[in-house]
Amino acid sequence: MPDLSYQGPAGATSTGGTSDTSTSDTSEASTSDTSGVNDTRSDDTSPPCAGWWEPGWAYRRSIVFDNSEQAEDLEAFTVLVTLDAAMFDYAKAEPSGADLRFVDEDGTTVLPHHIEHWDPTGTSQLWLRVERIDAGSAEDHVWLYYGNDAADEVLDPAGTYDEHHAGVWHLQETGGALVDSATGIACTWLGGGAGMQGAAGRIDGAVELDGVTDAVSCGADRIPDTVDSTITAWVRLPLTGDNHQALVSLEHFPAPFPGLSLYISRNDGAIGTRIDNGYVYAQDPDGFVAADEWAFVAMRNHRDSTRGYIEVSRDGGAWETLVAGDTNDLRIEPGTELMFGQGEGPNQLVHGLIDEISISSTTRSDAWIRAQHLSGLGMFVSVATEQSCP
Repeated sequence: MPDLSYQGPAGATSTGGTSDTSTSDTSEASTSDTSGVNDTRSDDTSPPCAGWWEPGWAYRRSIVFDNSEQAEDLEAFTVLVTLDAAMFDYAKAEPSGADLRFVDEDGTTVLPHHIEHWDPTGTSQLWLRVERIDAGSAEDHVWLYYGNDAADEVLDPAGTYDEHHAGVWHLQETGGALVDSATGIACTWLGGGAGMQGAAGRIDGAVELDGVTDAVSCGADRIPDTVDSTITAWVRLPLTGDNHQALVSLEHFPAPFPGLSLYISRNDGAIGTRIDNGYVYAQDPDGFVAADEWAFVAMRNHRDSTRGYIEVSRDGGAWETLVAGDTNDLRIEPGTELMFGQGEGPNQLVHGLIDEISISSTTRSDAWIRAQHLSGLGMFVSVATEQSCP
């Protein structure tokens, strides 16, 4: 068993696809040292080859997950793995990362992954699906193998996500369609204003919206008809003006606007939703985002035998219930159009940055959302030092 003693953050600076790393305060962990680069850990660099996955791969590192603060197992969980030139020797991997393989702790099961951004001179972001991370564990790990110049690329964006992911948008594209990694379906940039694609995001790229004309359209019937659902996104907004900002709009018209949409108030940063031709926003300060700081916002919709509920949360913190009512009014219905950065009216356009939108057709748990937030900060995954097998 390798020595996985903690060595602290890598502290490297991103280049090329560099992400903007300022973020709002979180009770889960300090964000003062989050360049998006995972922690590094010491490891025996000369292990025996016994237990090596395949002899064609010359190097490996263990990828360790810190789920120590969660009292829940994470099943089929997608994590962000960040590699940086200060701690990963890109020269030992293929120029495009084609030879990277993630292998489960059992030493045989290859795990699906895909690359959001690859920069052999700086910081790269990869997404990996892990079948199980135990509750309370800080030692569960998988292996990253590399160093095989004969390996073919085996990227699997759709396989990186569980069956409940209805859509995942990294929003890193610098132009053209914005592709849903979970399904491959493209959304359309409705630009023409002062905004842009490919702006510096929290993870990699993001869309920057001008609050006047810019938005993204994904068309109708993009998300399955469902009552239980979860929406998450990273946002950084200046919070100017006094209108409503529709980050993710799943509204079905005409009135009474059944659907599920994630809003943020321009004048105070409160997270909210729209229902029955009105707006409902968080009242607790934990449900507000700060101006010009990255925040991870989440909204989920669920029901019991008689009522439906909409709850919101910031940075993996406490949930606040905004709406409780008839489950038929709190649902995504057939014909619903999916929009980013725009609601039904011109006073609902977003001014600011949106990154990493995820929509699930299930109600994600508190632990799932907290781990998702920490993963986006680069604080859930640690990359050990290199082992070799000549």
